[in-house]
Amino acid sequence: MAIQFDCPWCTESISVDESKASARIDCPHCNRPVKVPAKPTQEPPSSLPESSLTSSADTPASRLDSAVSEPPLPPASPPQPAQIPLKRRAIRERKIVVVLSFCLILDFVWQFFSSPDQRPFETAPFAQNAFWITQVILMIVVMVGLVGLTIRILKVNAVGAWLALVILGFIAGTGALLIKVSAQLENERRMRRADLGIGLSHYNSGLEYLNGSRWMQVCGDTSGYERITREDLRFFNSVSRNPLEAIDEVLQQLPAFEQEPWRVRRALISACSEQAKLFTANWDEWHVSGVKPPQGEAEPWQKEAMRLQGEIDALRKQDKQLSPKVDEAYERFKSDSR
Repeated sequence: MAIQFDCPWCTESISVDESKASARIDCPHCNRPVKVPAKPTQEPPSSLPESSLTSSADTPASRLDSAVSEPPLPPASPPQPAQIPLKRRAIRERKIVVVLSFCLILDFVWQFFSSPDQRPFETAPFAQNAFWITQVILMIVVMVGLVGLTIRILKVNAVGAWLALVILGFIAGTGALLIKVSAQLENERRMRRADLGIGLSHYNSGLEYLNGSRWMQVCGDTSGYERITREDLRFFNSVSRNPLEAIDEVLQQLPAFEQEPWRVRRALISACSEQAKLFTANWDEWHVSGVKPPQGEAEPWQKEAMRLQGEIDALRKQDKQLSPKVDEAYERFKSDSR
């Protein structure tokens, strides 16, 4: 008759002949030493009746069995600290996103119905500019946090009415941010238009005196030099400063793609002014020998005068081509100011 029992090590079923009862064998599955019970059982050897163990206590197999102990149980793990359930945390975060959404909606209403008080960055004090930048950064951080918390809540909780409020709050926050930034950009644009108007006004008033000077009319035309007096040159040098300064003011307010006509005009006036100063300093020699000497090598001032002459001729051609754009800019500003 066969004895069937379970290995106490690997829990696999073992079947041996009845003649090996109470004997020591190796498990055919895990090769560990086990004791065969006296009769068939499904319990591990440690649960054998006490009488069976007592009857075999003095046998060599019993003494060997006492040397091989049962596998020890693993120590009980220490209790882990209690953790907040995910749903409870999601409910708390949902309250946070609802509050943030209300704040964004209120900020949008405030930005929509209030007039912007932020002055342009160039004229506003540092504290006001820092406060404005801090507000913009804080709004962006709140909106990013709102989206992140909403995504995490949706992984635990189902969609509810709170989600509609969060979407509305995000849209309101985006609108408030756009209103704030666009208002600042509009203030900057208005300031540039005002400064551009001042520069154009200065240029227009100075241009009347500049065009009325005899030197500006004949500058570059050598045939008209004989009619120029020293007073004409001095008058031109005195009235050319204002248009040059006015053009510098205009260039600071114009975008790069609209500056070329004004740069050409400035270079032309500056070249005419340099030539007028050169002729004033060499007045007697200029009236005796002119720009080009009849014979011999030219003097240094004559070489400089000829260089300026070539530069003035080239700039006059460019200015003639680009002057409509200068007039167009001035007319456009006058129409916008009405």
